[in-house]
Amino acid sequence: EVFVAPVEGTTEGTLVLEWAPTAKLESAVVLEIEKGLVKGVSGNEPYVQRLVKKLGENPDFRNIAELGIGTNDMAKRADNILESEKILGTIHIAFGDNSTFGGNVRTPFHQDFVIFKPTVTIVREDEEKTILDEGVLSI
Repeated sequence: EVFVAPVEGTTEGTLVLEWAPTAKLESAVVLEIEKGLVKGVSGNEPYVQRLVKKLGENPDFRNIAELGIGTNDMAKRADNILESEKILGTIHIAFGDNSTFGGNVRTPFHQDFVIFKPTVTIVREDEEKTILDEGVLSI
């Protein structure tokens, strides 16, 4: 696994969660991310209410704290967050605290979410590069 604390205030996009930290969700949960913060959560899943409540407890809980890429081809367990975030070709996104690995947000909350078979494109001022395409690393 490799991971980084994104520069606060810069992450943009839509995140579709099919897994809570320890179980597959009955239906997808969609998060809208703007300027490094979760701005919207939608879906029919009962988990949405719990997530909205938790993220509403403190503005820093909505911080996009971590982007990790799984690199371990021996990791297999999807129902164990500590292993699933290491599965080759996955990514995980965390919300909340990132102060222990280079970030600037210190808060009493850090929660990882694993995405299986993701496509990840890095966008810079002068280029775009897809580093994962449906879970296949291209770097």
